[in-house]
Amino acid sequence: MFGGAESVLVHMLRALQENELVLITDRWNPKNIEKTFDIEHLNVKWIECPSFHPLSHRFTAFQWFQYTRRLNRLIREESKDYDLLFETQQMYADPRPGMPLVNYIHYPTLVAPLPDNQNTSSAIYYAVLRTLYRRRFKKISLALTNSTFTARKIVEYLKIEPLVVPPPVDVNKFYSNRSWSDREDKVVTVGVFTPFKRHHLLMEVARQLPKVQFVIIGTIHEDHKGYYETLSTQKSDNVTIRQDISFEEELASAKVYVHLSPEPFGISVVEAAASGCIPIVYHIGGPAESLGDASLKWKDLKQLSTLINEMIKNENLWPELSERAKKKSLEFDTSIFEARIRNIVKEQLWKQT
Repeated sequence: MFGGAESVLVHMLRALQENELVLITDRWNPKNIEKTFDIEHLNVKWIECPSFHPLSHRFTAFQWFQYTRRLNRLIREESKDYDLLFETQQMYADPRPGMPLVNYIHYPTLVAPLPDNQNTSSAIYYAVLRTLYRRRFKKISLALTNSTFTARKIVEYLKIEPLVVPPPVDVNKFYSNRSWSDREDKVVTVGVFTPFKRHHLLMEVARQLPKVQFVIIGTIHEDHKGYYETLSTQKSDNVTIRQDISFEEELASAKVYVHLSPEPFGISVVEAAASGCIPIVYHIGGPAESLGDASLKWKDLKQLSTLINEMIKNENLWPELSERAKKKSLEFDTSIFEARIRNIVKEQLWKQT
């Protein structure tokens, strides 16, 4: 299962196919890319770089800083004859003088705590990292990001004003006109099995709504296998957990999609909206802001349970909200993202900041 970062990368490459492209990454399988994104072969020269494997997860960001020094030697060597450097993963590039750097920042993870991690020790940790990375921030010619929610975090922590370019979503792949009566009393959520995705909260709600079916779809994260195993052993009978599957049919046959974490954007939420599911999202984060009134917001589990129950049963309200969600999803189509990336390059927008 590919995430938002991979989708941004692939569609950015497709948008810029008329140019000579070099991709520096640790993994690149054209066959998987073509199959997953339903696109023709991308003409890209691939330069393989070493993967990042932290020795300790307590100080990942400091180890990342050392890792990027190795990576930058490779970038500088390979970019001597190129005109522009696009960065789509974290903040590692330290480009040679005169080379413009456009950075797509999914979230300033290395230097800013996620919304659910605001304790004092983390504040000190991230303050130190911002000091270390400050020189690199200044080399970003143009910052792009996925939502107004993330944009505010970038302004707060990096002191950079980014341009919001929502990530690409294959709306046509998920679009469905199935009616309320053609769907099951089912709730779906999608996300890698990590504590941050908070799948365990949906399992609590499922116990309160035993007549509703709940489907959790995701990929097992190698660092959080224990979390997945706990979910599997503690789930109630009305919960199904599925790994690494194409989930278009699950969304098209469900009435509700629930998003549980305060993350920066949430591509799966837009995919669910395109499928006609009613998105019920956490009130803090990118999904709530990006979808606006095309989604319902929850603050606590009691409210979440009430909203799910109402959307499952309310045959009169559901069609209106479903249509609103589908209409909103069209704003995030891949064609729009690719057109904006081409415009950024054509108009050299990094020179206007």
